[in-house]
Amino acid sequence: MAKKQNAEIEKLIDDITVDCYGEDEQLSAFEIVINDAIDKHAKALHLNEPIYLVALNFDKGLYAGLRAKITRQSKELEVSLFDLEIDRAKNEELYRLIEAYKYFVKNLS
Repeated sequence: MAKKQNAEIEKLIDDITVDCYGEDEQLSAFEIVINDAIDKHAKALHLNEPIYLVALNFDKGLYAGLRAKITRQSKELEVSLFDLEIDRAKNEELYRLIEAYKYFVKNLS
């Protein structure tokens, strides 16, 4: 089962990064497709607290990766995308894109 799941994630990554040259462009491509999937705000969890994911940015460079702009209790914060949990049942597309991003980053050489 894991091999099939990895193959699906790798196909999604290939689709996202098809025209990209280098890791910066690849991460920028993830930023674009995930921001499109957020659709203004998406419910998520950050450290087991409910939050809204508002947007992503890639302005801190390759090693910082994608940063998530979130709102929690009317306050805006910026956190690592790795620290968020998306409810798969409520937003399948966003969940799949973030899982693909995490897989991609973990497998950078």
